[in-house]
Amino acid sequence: MATTTVRIRVFDSRVHGLNAPGGEINRFARKITRETEFRAIQYCPTRSRALQRSIRSTVGWNALGVFGVVRAGAGHARYVHEGTYGPIVPRVAPYLRFEGWGPWAAGNSGPLGNRAWRLKWVKGQRAQPFLTRAMRDVLRFNRIL
Repeated sequence: MATTTVRIRVFDSRVHGLNAPGGEINRFARKITRETEFRAIQYCPTRSRALQRSIRSTVGWNALGVFGVVRAGAGHARYVHEGTYGPIVPRVAPYLRFEGWGPWAAGNSGPLGNRAWRLKWVKGQRAQPFLTRAMRDVLRFNRIL
């Protein structure tokens, strides 16, 4: 049985230069992070556009290497991305009230005659993982995944 030994010598200063701002790895991470941000904005569900406007990306580096973060900062981003599991019930009032929502938003009367919809509970929202989908698509497009 034959064995082969491979030795790799790493020069820390060269690796540090690749990771540093302006280095090749840093530029590549910035490109991937920016593409992921743009795709996430495209895939994001748009009802009020608040969630879409809250998507931001940053690229940083430390001793371990380069990292990119794409984040949706809206308060409801987690619930849209991960979904909710019902039933959702009111905590204080006897009903959940939705104004200007659904088919009654265009001026039609709701079941109570005042363009509002009141419910004792609603089903949860299905997950819409727009950030995960954006990252997966960018990694596949760049042949990383």
